[in-house]
Amino acid sequence: MKYIAYCTKGTEPIVRAEILGKLKTVQIFEEEDKRIIFEYSGTAKMLLDLKCPDDIGILLDRFAFSDLKVFSERVLGLDLKPVLQKIYSIRQDIEARFSVTIGGVTSIDLNDLKKEIVNTLTNVTGFNYSETDHGNFDVRIFVDKNDIYLSVRLVKLPLYKREYKKYEKAGSLKPSIAACMVYAATQGKKNLRIVDNFCGSGTILCEALLMGNEVFGGDIDPQGVSYTRKNLQNLKFLTIGRSLFDWKSQSSQPKAGPPLAGKLKVEVKQIDAVKTNWPDNFFDCAVSNLPYGKQVRVSNITTLYRDALKEYVRIVKRGGVICLLGSRSEILRKYAKKYLWNPKIEEYKLGFLGQEPWLIMVENFSR
Repeated sequence: MKYIAYCTKGTEPIVRAEILGKLKTVQIFEEEDKRIIFEYSGTAKMLLDLKCPDDIGILLDRFAFSDLKVFSERVLGLDLKPVLQKIYSIRQDIEARFSVTIGGVTSIDLNDLKKEIVNTLTNVTGFNYSETDHGNFDVRIFVDKNDIYLSVRLVKLPLYKREYKKYEKAGSLKPSIAACMVYAATQGKKNLRIVDNFCGSGTILCEALLMGNEVFGGDIDPQGVSYTRKNLQNLKFLTIGRSLFDWKSQSSQPKAGPPLAGKLKVEVKQIDAVKTNWPDNFFDCAVSNLPYGKQVRVSNITTLYRDALKEYVRIVKRGGVICLLGSRSEILRKYAKKYLWNPKIEEYKLGFLGQEPWLIMVENFSR
């Protein structure tokens, strides 16, 4: 069966790497802006283990749109029985109603044709249309120029929605972007020490912990430290009714619980990101969403980026990876070359919420 992974613009290579790294018997057919189409013959439940895509859908059809007649003919020719069986295999709460989500980049305004589109989908599904409830059987119409990609979401909510994220500060990352950063830095490896000195609401640390790594970090804002701890607790690795950590005793060791929780260390505290007391050469990776100077005010971005990078060079092991998301890639490149010997630098330009920050990955070969 073919699937479509929707992703944040610029993260496609990372999403592709995770798909190939986590799934067996998979074949990539297309990798374009905001989407990857692949064929996978394994169980659909394995797809839910993917952390980097914004969402996953079963691909129903792809075709060039010329008029409503073409759309109706393609949709009415669909056999939805295998699709429903696949969705039923991972969730049994499907009811006889559907919704429509339209997006993409095109000069065609499909919203003007929505009434006709809904009528066609009603005929082929036999379901009633629900305009507001997108958590049942959500048909997504993604348009790129004149090409239509028709899919149905696998699960009730988009994959980027994480249950743990109950507390959020301004500038907080979408979990799927945070997951992309962690996966790119770790290459999918586990049991690494990950640090984030700009933890904010803790999204990066939560994603790193979910991927099986030890996490350390903090924020200069005590509210950020509090939010991070609460979101980490919401992961609920431990037995029902038990907190993830004993914050009252300031312990960084989890209480007794399943093997995963017992092995992984967590430490979150209030810190100045440019002058921490972390040991030299202690971490395998540093992963941070740096302030852009928009939602989070910064007096001098150049100084902050320079000093933050210098501190990460000190505390990340030789050969480790520093992965930073920021608005000024030239500053990070400049000081990476100053503080490191012949650094290997990878860059990804992302696009979300009207912003175009750069994801910079630097291997730490200090002088």
